[in-house]
Amino acid sequence: SEVISDDRNKKFDDEMFSLIKQIAQKEKITNREARQREEVKEALVGMYIKRNNNPNGNGSGLVNGDPSLEKYILSKEISFDDVSSILIASDGLEIQGKLISDSKFRDYLYNTFNNEGLKKIIKDKKDSEDKDPDWKHIRYKHSDDATAIFLNFHA
Repeated sequence: SEVISDDRNKKFDDEMFSLIKQIAQKEKITNREARQREEVKEALVGMYIKRNNNPNGNGSGLVNGDPSLEKYILSKEISFDDVSSILIASDGLEIQGKLISDSKFRDYLYNTFNNEGLKKIIKDKKDSEDKDPDWKHIRYKHSDDATAIFLNFHA
């Protein structure tokens, strides 16, 4: 399996997660508590402004009617000759501690979609967050959405 899109949010998330971690360590609080600090909230607003549909093309796209979104539309041609399935998903499908760049995690997604469906992946995602109440795996919030389209050509 392979990932054919890029994670344009990663550099922005990494900066925010670093700030949250620094505050947590400095204040001797959890990452979850640090996320609620006013300086993090203000930094998030600045990050959204800098990231979402930035006209310079160095951000990421947000479907909201902004004409700059055009710079962020991914267009790629792939051959379907050896493709058995395609997964298109939002970042809401991420499971804490797992990376889409890890082929074993992609195998889990493939097998789970085929055998148990999207509801199982969403359950595993929520369970991964529930088992991490202090946000060792830094994030912005507890999940509130997950979107996926899974096409299986050889079921």
